[in-house]
Amino acid sequence: MERREWMQSVVDDARFALRQLRRSPGFATVAVLSLGMGIGATTTVFSVIDAFDFRPLPFSDAARLAWIAETTPRDDSMCSRCPFLTASSTLSDWVSNTRTLDAVAAIASDEFSWEHDNVREPQQVTQATSGFFGLLGVQPQIGRGFISDDTSAGAPRVAVVSDAFWRSRLGASAGVIGTQLQSIKETRAKSGLITIVGVLPQSFHFKGDTPIWTPLRIDGNASRTARSVAVVAHIASGHTLASAEAEIRALTSRLATLHPQAYRGWGVSVQPLRDYLTIHSGANRYILFAIAALVLLVAMLNVTGLLSTWAYARQQEFAVRSALGASRARVVRQLLVEGVCIGIAGGGTGFLLSIAAIRFVPRWFAVEETGLIVEVNERLLLFAAVLSVLIGIVAAIAPAIRAAGTDLGRTLRFRSTQLSTHGTRATATLLSIQIGVALLLVTAATILSRDYLAARYFDLGYNPDKLYSTTLLRSSGGSRDIETWRARAEEARERVAAVPGITFATLEHRSAIHPGIVRADSAQPFSESSALPVVKAVNIDYFKTFGTFLFRGREFTAADRRGAPFVTIVNKSAAARLWPRRNPIGRQVFVGDSARGGEWLTVIGVATDAERGELGERHWPMIYRPFAQAPMYHAAATLHVRLINQDAGALSLALAAIRQTMGQTVPPFASAFEQVSTKLVQRRLNAIALNLFALFGLLLAATGIYGSVAYAATLRTQEIGIRVALGATRSDIVTTLSRRGLQIAVAGVSTGMVSAFAITRILRSLVVATNPASPSLFAAAALLMACTVVVATLVPAFRATLSDPVRALRAE
Repeated sequence: MERREWMQSVVDDARFALRQLRRSPGFATVAVLSLGMGIGATTTVFSVIDAFDFRPLPFSDAARLAWIAETTPRDDSMCSRCPFLTASSTLSDWVSNTRTLDAVAAIASDEFSWEHDNVREPQQVTQATSGFFGLLGVQPQIGRGFISDDTSAGAPRVAVVSDAFWRSRLGASAGVIGTQLQSIKETRAKSGLITIVGVLPQSFHFKGDTPIWTPLRIDGNASRTARSVAVVAHIASGHTLASAEAEIRALTSRLATLHPQAYRGWGVSVQPLRDYLTIHSGANRYILFAIAALVLLVAMLNVTGLLSTWAYARQQEFAVRSALGASRARVVRQLLVEGVCIGIAGGGTGFLLSIAAIRFVPRWFAVEETGLIVEVNERLLLFAAVLSVLIGIVAAIAPAIRAAGTDLGRTLRFRSTQLSTHGTRATATLLSIQIGVALLLVTAATILSRDYLAARYFDLGYNPDKLYSTTLLRSSGGSRDIETWRARAEEARERVAAVPGITFATLEHRSAIHPGIVRADSAQPFSESSALPVVKAVNIDYFKTFGTFLFRGREFTAADRRGAPFVTIVNKSAAARLWPRRNPIGRQVFVGDSARGGEWLTVIGVATDAERGELGERHWPMIYRPFAQAPMYHAAATLHVRLINQDAGALSLALAAIRQTMGQTVPPFASAFEQVSTKLVQRRLNAIALNLFALFGLLLAATGIYGSVAYAATLRTQEIGIRVALGATRSDIVTTLSRRGLQIAVAGVSTGMVSAFAITRILRSLVVATNPASPSLFAAAALLMACTVVVATLVPAFRATLSDPVRALRAE
């Protein structure tokens, strides 16, 4: 057959396939929607993989951009050779002595308070060297970037702002260049006016949406242990990432010889800039892609079963075509073409679903923080198209081969309803696998849902409901004496606590203090590789305000003031580390810093563990000190209040009391409930996505079981009529028809449970608040799957008993 004739023959097969699908709209709709859900889920998650792994960074010559970092000497459960920041002096040596890098820039985190309209508002700031924006190929949309003069000693303070800050806070004014921001730092020497010299383009994102950028001056004489800058470099032409890393490693080894104390145990790594931007984003994309692929597998098995049923029903058609001269290969090709048509229709449906879902993806995978762009492009369309054709072919192969192996002579002698149930074993196997995979999805969804609920409602260690907080900063015109400021803060707390509608008010030091030495009176100190406790300075009623349980000892009182014996309350994790299996009440712990000395604190209470800022850190060792006794490194604190009801009027009165006492306007109270919800966004989205996947799997598995039992009832129409005529009851018929479906269900659930135990290892990276291997979770998932299968089995069996026995006996 010539190529043109063969192509025409395939086109004819496609036309015939479309006519056949139009004649069976129910079958076509179920098959197309099944594949559409699977392909849509898989394509949506692939869009993230495309952005993270295949699309170039939105910077100039992005393939040659690298991130250089010193690696920590630790090698423990917390951090194993973690990429860290770099000291300014080390960076100066790298810039002066490397040939593999033709441009180097650095950034560092900073913050100040922006004072405007009698309000002081904390602002996150990123400092950048003068060549940073040029290295990335970024040009401000208004004004200029940083120049070398901006980093010289005594230069006027300037800033470049983000497009979002310019639009939302500065009114998107075209005359913004030259506008000055009043900044307040903890040290008055750094306070003053900052002049805006540029506005970054809207498309620019680098490790989040930093609102304000200021120049960073690299001090080549700074301490080599003061590692505070992140380094970005451009690899020179003719060199590779590996050669740049080798040169940096050799240079660092020479520095370690000259400065052994600063570099002992430290290493260095050179990685693609993409790794730095995505280090905390999109980590679960491959796990969720695998789960989406499981949904697609269930859909493909479902379509395979539907095509098998459809092929059985058309055996006489194929026999007639063969008798008229059609070869077995032509029959196989016809079924394959029909499978491809269904695959393409399902792929088109799935692609449309993915277009609608992609707009939610950036928040789901924290893509917005990376500067990467998730969008519909030709690569995504090609992926969906190839996947559609392959799935269509794979789904049709088994029915096509089975149809080709049918005894055509026997098929012509008997009608389809009289044929043996040839192939039911293969169909049962497909359905068992389908049920097993669906149970796997249900188990994963149950685990993530319970983990979200546990973190949301039970695992915080405190009650975020009706809890609000604001920040107290030192007034720009007030005294610089911290003790005076502390007294004013305490007075403000007392006035706020007296506001009607507020039950408790407490103060907490704004910055968590990380001590250099923590040692118990009768235990080994925390080693360098251990998780050093966080020390918090808190006020009276702190634990009552947070709703944290104090199960030993007492809370702080007004008597725990400056001049009184130093006391502390530790949490359960710190007590277990410092005094394992012993009562810590009355014991002492030394908390100090080598530069400032330290103090021995007497333990007066033990509190339950509570989340300290990031989810999953509930069991971090914590040491609480009275606000009046702890050293204050910064004149700043957080004021927490608990309301009786959600009364905005009480919060307004509290703000007025603070303004009268402190002589300043503070930021509005922030809801702890909303802050927790924000932290749980990623976990909630994971749970929602997996629940959708599980729902698709349940629907597809139920459809497969339903179709199998219904088809078996059709084949046994005459048998049912005879049994009813002989006196069989409705329950007898239902039992007979549902027995096979229930046997398939048992096999599928058993297989799925074994696979579910295996998936818990994969889910440990997504689960924090609950045990993924909990027997109750597996039991709940298995029960849900079993109920679904039972319903899908009994409904068609019961419907079969409603038919007229006389008509059943007359059926051929």
